[in-house]
Amino acid sequence: MFLLIRSIEDCSFLQQQLLAFADWCSTNRMVVNPKKCSAISFSRKKNPIFFNYRLLEAEIERVSRVKDLGVILDSELTFKQHVSYVVDKASRTLGCIFRIAKNFTDVYCLKSLYCSLSRSILECCAEVWSPNYNHGVERIESVQRRFLRFALRRLPWRDPFRLPSYEDRCRLIHLEPLHARRNTARALLIADSLQGRLDCPTILEQININVVPRALRNNLMLRLPFRRTNYSMHGAITGLQRIFNRVASWFDYNISRQTLRRRFSNFFLGSSSNG
Repeated sequence: MFLLIRSIEDCSFLQQQLLAFADWCSTNRMVVNPKKCSAISFSRKKNPIFFNYRLLEAEIERVSRVKDLGVILDSELTFKQHVSYVVDKASRTLGCIFRIAKNFTDVYCLKSLYCSLSRSILECCAEVWSPNYNHGVERIESVQRRFLRFALRRLPWRDPFRLPSYEDRCRLIHLEPLHARRNTARALLIADSLQGRLDCPTILEQININVVPRALRNNLMLRLPFRRTNYSMHGAITGLQRIFNRVASWFDYNISRQTLRRRFSNFFLGSSSNG
């Protein structure tokens, strides 16, 4: 249950909803365990409004982070803790792959293990928590860099101390940099909403098509609301639309998702190769 809190009256209203929820559960013979419930306030204000909510006469524990559908949400929605979590988990999984497959010589067999067991951890729900700062981007990318060093360790490099660039090594075994894959997935989410493949009115109603009376040189397909901070500029739906605008010229309502993905992927791969 959630509500936009602007005053203490909003807190009281949310408390009434909790009581109504408890009564509904009792009427339908469902048992509610307050010890498994928690309250969290998402805010970047210095002095947010806090309220001690109660359920079945028990006070609900207040926390600074919560996991929802596998994503760790912190009170400021920075997703820094989630990035640390997925990087650590993917690194442990990669270490297990290294121990099991230390004698494997087939690079593409190693690639299959990495993509299915380790990379999948780094990309689960990435459209939601994708980091905007280089520190988070490089932390995630370091897992794939580590895999490439292991998978390509048997290649006869001319100078082992001066290896090809990370992007070149990715291309050797047809891997995409992780940041390019995340950008492609985020752009596809907006494309799926526009083409009707994603049934989510909440997202669709926040997408504003930019209709201009005449053709302009720098005409963006989606109109973005003004944002004063870097945080809000890249947050939630605005961040998705900002990524989509970069590939909007390649978008067409009448082409398949696979074709769109290929177009978007080629664009972001080209952007990463150009620095």
